[in-house]
Order: sequence, then C-alpha cells, then structure tokens
Amino acid sequence: MTNKEQHGIYLGIILVVTAFLLGAVRSAFSKILLQEGIPAQVILLFQTIIALLILLPWILKDGTKSLAIGNLKLIAVRSVSGFAAVICFIISLKYTTLAKAVLLNNASPLFLPILSIFFFRKKLKIRLLFILAIGFTGIIMILKPETGNMNRGDLLAFLSGALAAVSIVFTRLIQKGKSQNTQSIIFFYLIFIIICSGLLSARDWIIPHNRILWMFMLIMGATYSLFQISFTTAFVHAPVSKISPFIYFGVIFAGLIDWAVWKNAPDILSALGIITVIISAIFSVIFTEKNPP
Repeated sequence: MTNKEQHGIYLGIILVVTAFLLGAVRSAFSKILLQEGIPAQVILLFQTIIALLILLPWILKDGTKSLAIGNLKLIAVRSVSGFAAVICFIISLKYTTLAKAVLLNNASPLFLPILSIFFFRKKLKIRLLFILAIGFTGIIMILKPETGNMNRGDLLAFLSGALAAVSIVFTRLIQKGKSQNTQSIIFFYLIFIIICSGLLSARDWIIPHNRILWMFMLIMGATYSLFQISFTTAFVHAPVSKISPFIYFGVIFAGLIDWAVWKNAPDILSALGIITVIISAIFSVIFTEKNPP
C-alpha cells in the first residue's frame, strides 16, 4: 500500500466518523422536535429545504448540465424508497430510544446481499448466509417478538433499514448505468422529499413555536448537508470495505447522546443484540465488497 493510499484511507475514516457523528446529532434534534409536538413530515420538510439550499452550490458546481435525468424509473424508485426510509426513521424516534433507532436504521448491510439475489442475480455463499443469520438473530434480540409486545418504534426503525437497503441498491443500479452523477441523484432525491413531505405536512401543519426550536431546525439542515458531503467524499478517498465498519461509530455516538440527554440505557438482551448486529453488518459489508454486484 502506497503512502497516498494509506493517507486516503485515514482521510476516509475521519470523514465517515464525522458524517455519522453529524447524523447522530441530527437524529437527537429530530427526537427533541418530535417531543415538542412537531410532526415528522414537517421536520423532514424544513430539514431538507435547508440542506438543499446549503448543498446547491456543490450540486451546481458543474452547471445545470449535471442535473440531466438518466433512467427516470430507477430515479423514481430510489427516491420513493429513500423517502420512505427517512420518514419511517424519524417517526421511529418518537417511540424508541435514539441508539436502537440509529442501529436498526443502519442495519441495511444485512439486507443488501438478499436484495442482490433479485437485482444482481448474485448467489449467496454459505459463509455470508451464516453472517446474515447471526445479524438477524441480533435484530430479533432487539425487537423481542416473543414477548408479543414489540415496540412500534423498533419496527419502524427496522423497516427504515430495509427501505434504505432498497434505496442503496437502486443507487448502484443508476451508477452502473453511468447516466447519472452523484450530484443529480442527491438533487432529485431532495426535491422528491420536499414535495412529498410538503404534501403530507399540509394536513398537519405545526411549526416550531420558539427561536430555540427553529435553531434546532437550522442545525438539522446544516448537519444533514454536511453529512451528505462527508459521507460521499469518504468513499472517494477509500474503499468501502476499509471504512464501512466505522459507520457504526454513529451507534456509539447515538448511545452516548441517548444516555446523556434521556438517561436511556439498553437492557442486557438489547445490548447483546446491538453488538451482534454491528459485528455481522461489518462482516457482511467486507464480504460483499470482496464479491461486489
């Protein structure tokens, strides 16, 4: 490995850890706003508008020609699944702890190999099936279906992780076609979110009632835009297999915020489930990267 490659990996790690620190902070502010009675769709609407305004210079750095639409069907499915994932995640924060919501939302690596069977005609090797089985066992430990009283927030966060995986698959399909660049994918995704969350907000329009909550909105929009830039740039500098494990620093950050602000700590079974999901998801990413779709 050359010094340049090593430097790129270190930079990628720093960027991805920064991205998921920002993501944990944004999620915490979302939870606070939900507790103040602001609907999830309104939070998402303002967060996305602010993020789009901040990201616009980056999106348009090559002019409007970079916004050319390639495969409209793929863009539509990617946008719908991405919107559904993020709205499910925000709603989940109202009903479950920050740490569990972030962990289940980031469990998408466990779904990607399964989706690859259908979209990339990939066959799953025994080793990967074993890793996935362990990962989903961890999810069962968190959801506790045997109690008959599953937390709806946990279920929504789990669903958001599955939908995020669908969004990732369609992003890869778009990129494989080479008809769309990263800026245009993000731009149309943000526009779609603004339209959908705006329509949903019309039925239940409640906006922040003081300056502090508006400041939280601005911070969320800023952290979301910085997350997009940091996360995207990280994978330019380093391979997926080298930096993906550091995504789960987001769970650690969320857990620390959860404990500091809401005094939440997971029970022993949930803690074991969280550790199991993180380890299996990391190995799933590494194994899948060695056998990419």
